[in-house]
Amino acid sequence: MGKEKYSMEKEIAKYEKMKTSAVAIQDGSSYVKACDGLGIEPEFDDLYEQGLAEMQYVELNSETEGFSGGLEDLADSGNVTKTAKKTRKISKNHQKYASFIRATKAAGVDVDRTMNDLREKKRILIEVMGYKNLMGRGGRVNILEAKGSRIGEAYRACYDQARQNHPDL
Repeated sequence: MGKEKYSMEKEIAKYEKMKTSAVAIQDGSSYVKACDGLGIEPEFDDLYEQGLAEMQYVELNSETEGFSGGLEDLADSGNVTKTAKKTRKISKNHQKYASFIRATKAAGVDVDRTMNDLREKKRILIEVMGYKNLMGRGGRVNILEAKGSRIGEAYRACYDQARQNHPDL
């Protein structure tokens, strides 16, 4: 019984960490997984909806992989336009993450130390990633007003996500 409780606590902590990171970097699919794993209603409906759309795209993409019918057949399903839009969005995000890693390296930002290089971290989050707000325990904060560890933690979460997308950079 004690091992089950410990295992459940570890699972909850894992999902809480995933949720915090997903909110910080605006990763919708991870936010959906975290909320569902915790069995809670999402606090950020837009992010949750974005995540559902991303997951649906991945599912649709895997279903249409190897599709031998013509575009007309796919168009009949009503998913061509949605798929094209999602593909462009994912491609754009992929490019953003690559630019983020390059900007981090060029600026010599110390990613591992939360409180170091805060001005540069804030500048890169705004200029490269287009962030206007940061999410955290206290809710949404304008990035220009954000201080200290909130910037560092958001930057680290964004960097980790970027490295997952571009392990080669």
